[in-house]
Amino acid sequence: MTERLGAGTEVIRFVDAAPTPWLAGGGVTRELLRHPSSGDRFDWRLSVADVTTSGPFSPLPGIDRVLTFCDGPAMAITVAGRRHDLVRWEPIAFSGDATTYGHVASPTRDLNVMTRRGAIWATVQVVEIGEMTLMASGDQTVVAVVLEGTMTLRHPGIEAAADLVQFDAVRLQDDAHVTVIGSGRAQVVTFRGAPVSS
Repeated sequence: MTERLGAGTEVIRFVDAAPTPWLAGGGVTRELLRHPSSGDRFDWRLSVADVTTSGPFSPLPGIDRVLTFCDGPAMAITVAGRRHDLVRWEPIAFSGDATTYGHVASPTRDLNVMTRRGAIWATVQVVEIGEMTLMASGDQTVVAVVLEGTMTLRHPGIEAAADLVQFDAVRLQDDAHVTVIGSGRAQVVTFRGAPVSS
């Protein structure tokens, strides 16, 4: 369920994202946003994964991935035979075509950005929240997700404000912009490109 804050601006609550168990076990995924919003095929997708045990990642041919380790003592992934010890809040990009294995000693949580290669491009940044303006220009879709702390959104011309906590998100489209005030960290994802799905 989304909350419309103003024209082109929606708030997505993590608490409303239903967990989907992995077919092979070992974790669950909570989907925050995707385009299109339904169907088996997506052009882009944003989700939170709870990883409870080590194991292989599902192959995703034609999909580019960016994973950000958020919660838990430690996490590593091996991509095409190369091991990467992940650093909290530092995104790592890799191909969904590659054979990938996740290593955890205890439960962890990570944020995933997926885009269809050749159709959608995404830039992923982790920023200190503080005070800033988020804006979506032209055909961009901008999504900001709270990684830690809190974030308050103020939309031009609307007195009410929206308060976001960990893994809540705001999506901006159609030249929308909001003022953000808070503390902690957020991941800002900018999607560009013409969707290929109908």
